[in-house]
Amino acid sequence: MKKLEPAPYFETIIYSTAGSERIFSLIRQIEFNKDVNKLNEDYYYWDKAKYLKTPDGITHEEVWAVAKLRSRNTPFIIWFGE
Repeated sequence: MKKLEPAPYFETIIYSTAGSERIFSLIRQIEFNKDVNKLNEDYYYWDKAKYLKTPDGITHEEVWAVAKLRSRNTPFIIWFGE
């Protein structure tokens, strides 16, 4: 069985030099958000996400980092009944 390539650490991408400023500027772009939403909705792992088409000038790693950041900051409400 083939071993999966480890995903990049999103913290490294976000906290790199000028990384946080770039990431937060990308979040405001509509096309970028479509890519991130697709990644989260289809629940792609890095082995498939790194081959998805991204807008010009945006890396797969940046899309991955924002997708992970969003998934960790999305609240889920779980109901256990009355």
